[in-house]
Amino acid sequence: MKMTVVPNKNMILFEDCKVIFKNFKGDPDKFGNTDRVFHIVLDNDVANELDASGFKVNVLKPRNEEEELNPRKTLKIKIGDKFPVPLFLIDNGIKTPYPFENIGVLDMMDIEKVDLAVNPFAWTNPGGRSGKTAYLKALYFTVSDDPLGNKYADAEENIPF
Repeated sequence: MKMTVVPNKNMILFEDCKVIFKNFKGDPDKFGNTDRVFHIVLDNDVANELDASGFKVNVLKPRNEEEELNPRKTLKIKIGDKFPVPLFLIDNGIKTPYPFENIGVLDMMDIEKVDLAVNPFAWTNPGGRSGKTAYLKALYFTVSDDPLGNKYADAEENIPF
């Protein structure tokens, strides 16, 4: 994974990220929160840099001995509903615009990796706590190869079913 800060555009780019905890649809979580969110897994250096700059970096509970030595760290990405963000599906190297109104379907897709741009939003609550939230600006998601899809990629007719 790679992170690039674009200061003159108030934007952060993340490339080649693994996505976990997908809730693109905005289904209620166990607390009743219906925010559209997903998490990206971070490298340690990127996690430390984001943490130092005010983002809340989550450290996941280790699932095995390897993760006890090197725990997985994630960043939550929020998806605003006021302005639809550009989404692009990458399938077999072909980029296709993806309609924002279908964003909930991403919860069921086998996403191999994502490239995304976020806007950092600095916040302070009435109690005096402050931090930064990452709001999605653009998303390019690559779906895992489908062996049958590859087999019939060029077939327009004579599909055997």
